[in-house]
Amino acid sequence: MERKALNRKPDLSPRKSFMLDENTKIEEIGITVRQQQQIANNKSLTEQEVGLHGIAAKILVNGQPIVYDDLLDGFTDEELVKITDFLFPDKADGKSEKNG
Repeated sequence: MERKALNRKPDLSPRKSFMLDENTKIEEIGITVRQQQQIANNKSLTEQEVGLHGIAAKILVNGQPIVYDDLLDGFTDEELVKITDFLFPDKADGKSEKNG
């Protein structure tokens, strides 16, 4: 039986968005499994860096993709918490339950 390549492209378009401030729109986009694996399996990264690379890969800022360095240099700690809570609302809810 002859095997053919899957002729399909995943939908990586924006899924949801929020305004971080009056000038900064954050959009969640899809990423492929291959991209997720490349980030997760990068042995030169710490666990924290893997997470931050993943966050950078999953967002657009004002319609533009960003990279890890943009995330570190372009946002404050407080803004990064807001972005993380936006991307992972279930974990944000869990934080408030543990602290409350």
